Amino acid sequence: MLTSISRKALQRLSANCFSEGAQDEFDDNGRKSKHTMGGEYITREEKANKGKLQITKPDTCITMRFFLYKLLLSAIHPLGIGIGLQILALGIDPNHGWKLILEVSSIVTTWIFSMPLTSRELIWSLESQVNSQCAQSVQEADAIVILGGWLKQVAATDLKDSDFFDSATRIDSRLAAGIKLFKENKAPLLVTSGANLSFRGEDSFYAEAFVGMNIAVDLGVPNDHILINASSRTTAEEAFDIGLLGRQNGWRRILLVTSAFHMPRALATFRKRSGLIVVPVACDYKLPPRVPSGGLTSESIIMGLIPDATALSESTVALKEQLGLIFYRLKRWC
Repeated sequence: MLTSISRKALQRLSANCFSEGAQDEFDDNGRKSKHTMGGEYITREEKANKGKLQITKPDTCITMRFFLYKLLLSAIHPLGIGIGLQILALGIDPNHGWKLILEVSSIVTTWIFSMPLTSRELIWSLESQVNSQCAQSVQEADAIVILGGWLKQVAATDLKDSDFFDSATRIDSRLAAGIKLFKENKAPLLVTSGANLSFRGEDSFYAEAFVGMNIAVDLGVPNDHILINASSRTTAEEAFDIGLLGRQNGWRRILLVTSAFHMPRALATFRKRSGLIVVPVACDYKLPPRVPSGGLTSESIIMGLIPDATALSESTVALKEQLGLIFYRLKRWC
């Protein structure tokens, strides 16, 4: 159901709300925040009644500092480390002992993080923390906040292809979980978050906060019960911006909706930077709970050691979260 509704929402967004330009902005009638870290908020009703919303690439979104941060994360991921070691080996004399050491290290590093056994342990190390953080019954709150990271970038030109949404874009359970909470009357407001993180020049990519808003409306969330945060690029910025939004609107408690593997870092950051009472609601579990499910066999052990592309991807996600948590603690963001 989400797929067909979402395509309609995106096509409407493309037809009514897109314009060329170099900056994300609302028109003179739009409501804009006053702080400097991003997070521009406007309800769907304000957009409909007060003027057309301009959705283009912000000048401040793609900064060199943010680019270097992303580049560093890519370099220290398993695949980046493996390729880096191979590149270093290319510049060493074939007869030198270090060449063999670097080549073997590259293979071993890539192999280890490509094993399902490794990826499962890394994901479990994050998702197992959620069980103690999330209550079984969700409390009522002032707002439901859906963090960004649930949608691939969608370009206006891609929307002309009717099969684009089915083949290239995945609606994750973050948005679905947030809308479900709203329909259960857990909070009167739904906040969609997520900036445009494209590094292309003069691109037409939408911030996922706008896409999420349109999908939520098509799924029955009233226009005047949605706010968007379309400028925050990182979890730390989201925590700051949502905290400011909450203080502006007199909130005390929010329901924080994000993937289970992301919840440890997100929850710690929001509790440190938002100044709000944060109730975690985890979704999008990659693995079932770690429970005894029969004894190990030689076959299961062998399959757990064989490299797999999906396992490498999941190991990368988990390692990124672990490194992000360390970095955030060093920056005292969580």
